[in-house]
Amino acid sequence: MFARLALAVVAASVVQAEYITVTVGGKDGMFVPRNVQAKVGDIVSFLFTPNALGNTGNHSVVQTSAEKPCTPLKGGFASPIAYWNYANFDLVITDATYPIWYACGSTDNLNGDDHCQAGEVGAINAPTEGFPTMTSFVTAAIAAPHDGAFDG
Repeated sequence: MFARLALAVVAASVVQAEYITVTVGGKDGMFVPRNVQAKVGDIVSFLFTPNALGNTGNHSVVQTSAEKPCTPLKGGFASPIAYWNYANFDLVITDATYPIWYACGSTDNLNGDDHCQAGEVGAINAPTEGFPTMTSFVTAAIAAPHDGAFDG
């Protein structure tokens, strides 16, 4: 009896991890969705998808900060630039206490700006109130200077 009760308690305490997909690039050249909610153990999978021309363009996922949305965060994660369709970059969430801010690190936008300055940014667990929010993060990215932070 005790063994069955202990097993039931252990089974009830196991949390099912979610697999959350964020598309990168695609027809809009953005992260979709821009903000996702994730728990510890969840896997956020960045899926590089083709644009209207049938290729991914040049996109990546680089961890940044709310204060400097277009500058890589020292010690943060970074995917390689994806030049192929349907590649993915998985991130396992180990701490859901704080937001994780990220941007595309590609510098080949046709208007001369980095993809980040074109608004290609996103977050995991961004707050909906207070500061910063997803809206303020996008606004800061678009206003960020091209300082070469993502260059080679």
